[in-house]
Amino acid sequence: MNRNTNSRSSTINRKRTFLLGKGIGYSISPQIQNAAFKKLRIQAEYNLLDIDEKKFESTIQKISESDDIIGFNVTVPYKEWIIEHLSSIDQRSKDIGAVNAVTIQRKGILRGFNTDCDGIRATLENLGIKPDSGQRGIVLGAGGAARACVYTLGKIGFDSVCILNRTASRARALANHFRMQFPKMKIDIGDLTEENLHIGLGDCDLLINSTSSSTGKGFPIRLDLTLAQKRLKAFDLGYRSQGPFLKTVLQRGFKATDGLLMLVEQAASSFEIWTGKTAPRKEMMAAAKLALNRK
Repeated sequence: MNRNTNSRSSTINRKRTFLLGKGIGYSISPQIQNAAFKKLRIQAEYNLLDIDEKKFESTIQKISESDDIIGFNVTVPYKEWIIEHLSSIDQRSKDIGAVNAVTIQRKGILRGFNTDCDGIRATLENLGIKPDSGQRGIVLGAGGAARACVYTLGKIGFDSVCILNRTASRARALANHFRMQFPKMKIDIGDLTEENLHIGLGDCDLLINSTSSSTGKGFPIRLDLTLAQKRLKAFDLGYRSQGPFLKTVLQRGFKATDGLLMLVEQAASSFEIWTGKTAPRKEMMAAAKLALNRK
C-alpha cells in the first residue's frame, strides 16, 4: 500500500523538461537528459516538443503558466525568436543574440541562457584549437548556432572570421552584431558558394559547418579542399552520422570532428542550470552513443 502511494506521489511530483523546435524527431536529447535524471535520482523527464511556427507564441504562453515545467532547451528555428518572450536573459545570451536553454524560476518568469558556446568551446579544445591571436576561421551558416560559434571564436582570440551563408541579409546582421563586440577581429561575409569557400580555405585554420546540412540534410555545395593548408581543422555541428561535409574533410586527411561532444556538453550545462547539480557527463555521453547506435 505504501509502495503504491509512493509511486503515485513520485508520478504527481515529476517535473518536465523538453526540447522545443521544429522537425526535431531525429534528436537524441531525451536519452541524454533522462540518463542524467536517472543517475542523480531526480524526479523529472525530458521529451521533444515539435511545433510549427504558427503555434510558437501560444505554446510559450502555456509553458509559462505551467506548474511542473522546470526548464527547456530551444533549437532551430527558435533560438532567436524565444528572446522576446523571456523575462530576462544572461549576459552571454545578450552578447550572442540567441538562447538555447530556458529555466522557469517561477510561474510566468522565464530566464534564458546560451549553453551552446560551452559545447563549442569544449569541442574546439578537443580539436586542439588553443586561445591565440592570428587564427582565421570560416563559419558556414548564420543561424543561432552560427552566432554561438562566432562568439566563441571571438572570445578565444581569432584574428578573423568569414561567415558564408545562402541568405546574405542574415550573414550581414550576424557580422554587424559581433563587430561591435570584437573590434579587433575582422569579420567578413559572403555567399555560400563553391568559389567563395574554395578561395577562403587558402588561409584558414578552422572550418565550421553550422548549416542545415549539419542536421542530416545534404551539403548545399561541392566542397573543394585543394587550397586548404595542412593545419586546417574542421567541426561539423551535426552528430547523427558522417554527412558529405565531414566525410570529405576526413577523407582528405584533415583533423575533424562531429557535434556529439558539443551536444552533450551543452546538455550538461543546461541540466546544471535547471537542477543546480553537477551533471553526470560520463553517463550522458554513454547514453548519447547508445542512442546513436540504436538509431
